[in-house]
Amino acid sequence: MIVAICDDEYLFLEQEKSTISDYLKMKGVPCTIECFSSGSALINNVSMLESYDLIILDVEMPELDGLSVAKRIREYNPSVPIAFLSAYIDYSTDGYRVKAIRYLLKDEKCLEYYLQECLDCAIAQMDIKERTVHFDFTIGKRTLKVNDIMYLESRGNYTKFIMTDSDKSEELLVRNTLTRVTGLMASYDFISLNPKVSVNMSYIVSISRYSAIMKNGLTFKVSQKKFNDVNKAFSLYIGERL
Repeated sequence: MIVAICDDEYLFLEQEKSTISDYLKMKGVPCTIECFSSGSALINNVSMLESYDLIILDVEMPELDGLSVAKRIREYNPSVPIAFLSAYIDYSTDGYRVKAIRYLLKDEKCLEYYLQECLDCAIAQMDIKERTVHFDFTIGKRTLKVNDIMYLESRGNYTKFIMTDSDKSEELLVRNTLTRVTGLMASYDFISLNPKVSVNMSYIVSISRYSAIMKNGLTFKVSQKKFNDVNKAFSLYIGERL
């Protein structure tokens, strides 16, 4: 599950991130959480707005408030669940105009309960049987099955998605760095092997000293700096499936 939180109050942002992380871990739901301290920082990442499973927005933010941010998000992603945070209940009617799933009272004592209930609602809307991701590629928006993505390849400030279908004619390039895209895909068992390549661990056959062998016969270099982390992550991945 990929969650975006946008809140200009640092202490609340940290509380929200911690609550969401702990609750999803308890529920057994792998997650990636991205935090933004302003609405403009969130919506400037246009290529990523298709990838979120839940977006939580603070209503009262300077320059660009949460409702304005939600309206911009809806231009790119009409279906992603959006929840609003506010210390004032007066905004609730406006929130539903952008099809918000929840309106959360920003109160330290109650926030944990509200967030957990909101997450349950978002999880219920996810397709847990066939995991999919949504990206705004250079050729347009696409929805991809996670199991069909073999690896990701750096193309400078772009990232290329390599699919299992070798005959696929479309070149799937997203306008964002490999590091950023790998971070978003980490909850789907993608891991960086070196600065140029990140792979779907379900397609790794084995890892030897500084190399990873894939099911299609490709061999990728594992950088010395990353080797121990990659080896450990792959061992845990295999262990969870035994």
